Amino acid sequence: MTRKSVPVVFLSLSLACAYAQRCGSGGGTPGAFDYYVLALSWAPGFCDTASRPSARECGSDRHLGFVVHGLWPQFDNGRSPEACAPTPPVAHDLVNRMLSLMPDPGLVQHEWACHGTCSGVNARDYFALVERAFQAVRVPDEFRSPRQSNRIRIRDLEQRFADANHVSPDAFRTVCRNGELIEIRVCLTKALRLRPCSASVRECPANQVTILPVP
Repeated sequence: MTRKSVPVVFLSLSLACAYAQRCGSGGGTPGAFDYYVLALSWAPGFCDTASRPSARECGSDRHLGFVVHGLWPQFDNGRSPEACAPTPPVAHDLVNRMLSLMPDPGLVQHEWACHGTCSGVNARDYFALVERAFQAVRVPDEFRSPRQSNRIRIRDLEQRFADANHVSPDAFRTVCRNGELIEIRVCLTKALRLRPCSASVRECPANQVTILPVP
């Protein structure tokens, strides 16, 4: 290890440890799960409602819409696995590659430690799956970069995603906070084909959400 690489590794380790504290304690066996959930965070809503918004996602120079929160192994029933195995931090070059989809290095570290370790593949293969999953889902044009707020019924929002992807709206779940959209969760088979979500996937309890515009 060169002297120059030490701060990078130390920073990655620090970020991984900080985020790992937020992992569940359920554990699990790597590769033992039923399907994936791709969590697409709506950056304007997340940034407006988060208690400690990330400057890398929410800074005034950022103009983000949907970004990847994570790709999570999921069970059809019961609590899903998290933190399935101890792991070193994600390599610096791989973190940098993922920043176009996941805008915070700490988030990349967190998602690997909490969820990627349950996938049954190594970090590079897991993040390749994240990229493929993101490419497999079409965001409706009207929600790519809206310039004004939109109040919409949740069932209509999920139907728009369903229509854009030619599947049932059961493949999508809406997550809200304070009446605002903060996330769309997309259910995918292990082969990354859209499928119905099970009851274990969280849904917004409201009938409508506000979709804030991209700044």
